[in-house]
Amino acid sequence: MISQEDAVQLVELLAQISAHEGDHAAKKRLLLDGLCQLLNATQWSWAINVFDEDRKPHHAGALQGGFTLEQAECLATCVNHPATHRVFAPTYEHVLTRPEPLTIRMEDHAGAEEWGKSEAAALAAAAGIGTFVSSICAVEDHGSSTVTLFRPYGEPPFTDRQRDMLHIIIRGVPWLHTAGWPEDARVNRIAELPASHMVLLTLLVKGYSRRDIAEARLLSLNTVNTYTQRIFQMFGVRSQPELMRRFLHGQPEGGPPNI
Repeated sequence: MISQEDAVQLVELLAQISAHEGDHAAKKRLLLDGLCQLLNATQWSWAINVFDEDRKPHHAGALQGGFTLEQAECLATCVNHPATHRVFAPTYEHVLTRPEPLTIRMEDHAGAEEWGKSEAAALAAAAGIGTFVSSICAVEDHGSSTVTLFRPYGEPPFTDRQRDMLHIIIRGVPWLHTAGWPEDARVNRIAELPASHMVLLTLLVKGYSRRDIAEARLLSLNTVNTYTQRIFQMFGVRSQPELMRRFLHGQPEGGPPNI
C-alpha cells in the first residue's frame, strides 16, 4: 500500500509529464528521472527484449540515464550473459502471457540468489551497479519492453511500497512501454545478432562514439568499425543517427532504405 503523500507525488509527476511538449523519448527521460528521485534510484534503462527461435532472449538498450560509458558497457555485457539468461528468461517468457505489465524487484526473481553468485553479478558489482526493480510489458508475441531502475552496489533493495509506486505510475502511462517500440519488423533481428555484436549495438543506440566504444570494450577501432557496418547492414541504415532513430521511432527519416 502507498500513502496519500506517495499518491500526491505520483500525480504531480504525471501532471508534469502531461504538460511536457517533447516527444515520447523526451517524456520517458523526464518521467524516469522523476521516478528515480521519488524511489531513491540513481540510474534507469529502457530496453527491448526479443526471443529467438530457441527461446533465448536478446536484449538491446534504447534509452538510459545516469550511467557512465563504462557502466553502460558493463550493463550491456551483464544482461546478455548466459547466467542472466538462465535466471531471468523465465520471467520474460511469463510476461508474454500477461495482459498488463509485471513489476518485479531483483530479489523476487526465482533464482535471484543464484544470480548473485554469478560472474554476471560480479561484473555489475565491480562497476558499482547494484539492485534493481523492473516493469516488463509484452509488446509482441515474442518480445517485450523493460523499464528498470537501479541503485548503486551495496544499497538496500527497493521496498514493496516503492515497487507498488512504480507499478501504479506505469499503469497510468502505458505509452512508456508502447510508444517508441519500433514498428518496423527489422528491429526484431536483434535475435540474429551474435553475442559479440549485442553490446556494441546497445552502445551505438545510446549515442557513444566508435572510438569510445573501442576503448571501453578493449577492441581495435577497425574491429568496431567492421562490427558497426554489419549492424548497419542488418538494420538497413547508413549511419549511427539513423540506427538510433530506428530503435526509438521505428523508421529512419526519409522512408524505407533501398537495400
